[in-house]
Amino acid sequence: MFFPSLESFKLGLNPNPRCAGVPNAVYLVPTSDHNVLEYMRTNYERVFPIIMENTEIPFYFLPETLKNGHLKDCLAYNNPSFTIPEEHLFPIIDKFVTRIAKINNLNIGRGGIALMDFNDPTTVIDFYPIDPDRDISPQLNEWMLDLQPRILLSRQSSPNAGMSNGKVYKGGDNIYVDTFIYPNIKFSLDTTPRPADDQFDEYGYNIAKEIRDRIEILKQRGFLKLIAELADELQETTTNTSRLRITKDYRILLSDWNDREVVMSPLPKTVFILFLNHPEGILFKELVDYKEEIRNIYKNITLRENIDDIESSLSALVDPMNNSINEKCSRIRAAFLEVIAPHLASSYHITGKKAEPKKILIDRNLVIID
Repeated sequence: MFFPSLESFKLGLNPNPRCAGVPNAVYLVPTSDHNVLEYMRTNYERVFPIIMENTEIPFYFLPETLKNGHLKDCLAYNNPSFTIPEEHLFPIIDKFVTRIAKINNLNIGRGGIALMDFNDPTTVIDFYPIDPDRDISPQLNEWMLDLQPRILLSRQSSPNAGMSNGKVYKGGDNIYVDTFIYPNIKFSLDTTPRPADDQFDEYGYNIAKEIRDRIEILKQRGFLKLIAELADELQETTTNTSRLRITKDYRILLSDWNDREVVMSPLPKTVFILFLNHPEGILFKELVDYKEEIRNIYKNITLRENIDDIESSLSALVDPMNNSINEKCSRIRAAFLEVIAPHLASSYHITGKKAEPKKILIDRNLVIID
């Protein structure tokens, strides 16, 4: 069984992407009960080792883990415009606790540990009250002794392993957790050359394992979605598509999300600018018609007049039987996924169906070119 380091738990993070779909243990407590808040703060460092030694379930104590560490990174990745001013922190948590208690018909009392579905922002699978007048260690042991035999990783124990992408579901008294994150990408064993358009779904969306792992680690826990929604309600803000700005030196910035920069090497950036220039989309088989435009964009990005040394790369890029264009699309997508979550990045990278024009979906009214 995988056990994360104590330092990882101090960040409120289970760093193993294989476990990104497991439930989350969230300590729910009314912020008006200052004695309980202080009780949990005092015992926080004792909680980590106990849970680390007995379970793979990440543990979060609000508000502490919203102020720093991994949860803050999760929120920033999935909700780039999201901020929690100090004066709003307790009101948001109180709204969260009240909403969770109402939906699940829970009596929170003076607080306790809620085992929450990773994907569903409001579902509490189990709730275990904690008595602040007792030592917390034996109470945690009681909770885990009761819970541990009932948590089964569905990769090992469920007949539906690999089918529900992090879904948590009950079977009798047991709680099944599907931890299979990525379906295997099926590549054809047929070596007959195929048009790039036929391979777009296989290669255009494929990204490196380390980026996939990072996405899973930063994947927004269900309860964070609800916290973000409550913060938006309180602060009257929303996380919409950001304006996209191309600077004079061809930096790519997400203007409404603190000017986050999307970093690409020259050739992927050239392809990105090309498709940005053509909201109607481009058929891969017709890329050769855009070769001169591609050449000029590359010159402007690199500030080079003589680009003879990359002519072969440009020829491969526009060759409908070459996979080069799919590789560039993959790198563009990966560049956005480095800074924003997949549900946000889908507006910015190149997408499209087989035999149809590929395009970037962002509304061009949101594009600013210096």
